Amino acid sequence: MKITKQAQKETADYLKSLLKPGDTVYTVLRSVSRSGMLRSISLKIIRTDGARPYLMDITGYAGDLLEYSRGKDGGLRVSGCGMDMGFHVVYNLSRVLFGIADKGGYALKQEWV
Repeated sequence: MKITKQAQKETADYLKSLLKPGDTVYTVLRSVSRSGMLRSISLKIIRTDGARPYLMDITGYAGDLLEYSRGKDGGLRVSGCGMDMGFHVVYNLSRVLFGIADKGGYALKQEWV
């Protein structure tokens, strides 16, 4: 489902309040299609509430911003193969939120859980 430009801007602003350049986004592979051409991937970040860390699911926000559909398991439906699709999603999120980094680096890091 497509969201409005205003809703995308609000989602981007919210994600920018949660994520700063250099932060790590953790990707969870939920499922892979039989053909291997479609994956369902969730995105998580670690936040702290006082001294207690907790995982926060940002899959829905990222999906709305990047216009990915959601699978039955709640993950983003990402098509393609031959590359790290978790990296691909986090790179696109980083690019939309922070633009292209100056020194050839990427604003957000990605790790698989």
